[in-house]
Amino acid sequence: MGIHISLHRLQGNYSIEHPDWDWVRHAGDRQFPSVLHANPMVQAPDDDQLLRPKDVNQLREAINASGIDHPERFHQLADILDREPNTWIYLGY
Repeated sequence: MGIHISLHRLQGNYSIEHPDWDWVRHAGDRQFPSVLHANPMVQAPDDDQLLRPKDVNQLREAINASGIDHPERFHQLADILDREPNTWIYLGY
């Protein structure tokens, strides 16, 4: 089973192709949902399919502790979420 991890903005332009995020499948992507959901999540106000961690630093710690393939990819995702509070994660199965 493959998974697509995409980022969506709630303000401004809606985009699955965030300029700093590669949404194409990569090694580690199938591991990411379990790392993500090991932390408290928040759902987007008008879209229950969009989510983000309550605490981005906890996500970073979980990435480090997980042994996930290509952790730098998911630290990049955490960096985007940290600097853009209106950006949300969509997991497409």
